[in-house]
Amino acid sequence: MQSINELPKHHLVPRISARELQADITRMAGVVGEKYAGEEIALLAIFLGAKWFRGELINELRSCPKKPLLIRQDSMRVSSYANSGGMESNRNPQIVDHPKNPEASIFDKHVLLIEDIIDTGQTIRDTVLPYVWSFSPKSIEVVSMLTKFERLEVNRNDLHLLASGPDIRFFAVGSGLDWLQYYRNLPGIQEVILEN
Repeated sequence: MQSINELPKHHLVPRISARELQADITRMAGVVGEKYAGEEIALLAIFLGAKWFRGELINELRSCPKKPLLIRQDSMRVSSYANSGGMESNRNPQIVDHPKNPEASIFDKHVLLIEDIIDTGQTIRDTVLPYVWSFSPKSIEVVSMLTKFERLEVNRNDLHLLASGPDIRFFAVGSGLDWLQYYRNLPGIQEVILEN
């Protein structure tokens, strides 16, 4: 990992406050709670970016009037930004860390894939969904903290999207989102602006 001083010259611009983002997460938790009230669900986070979002979503689900009966958790890691300078998908996504116990966390469960951001949609449609379907869940739906629908290259119906947060048109960091492993810890969502 390079030093932050070795990153291209840039500055950050706040775009979505922590409070605004939290309101979106509360809304998405309400959608999940309503749909899966009294059911067992599995939240499968796409790490590393969605780790923070999954934690916030679970906290909000606990206070929903309607909520799932039981929430299982697992994670997987998909690499789609390697060797691209960290700002563009390399168009060759690979699952690099598999769920720890897919038979227990996916088989015959309602699975919610927890994603930090949907960009082109190809990683979800072509890599993640087929992999998760191979473990025979009851259903799969996606909850994404952010979307970039302007860049979407797949049919939205192919994403099985249950709920999503703001639709953006910039490279975002903060609240779990990083640029070359930096800025995940920032509150809210900020835009990275490259300087000449």
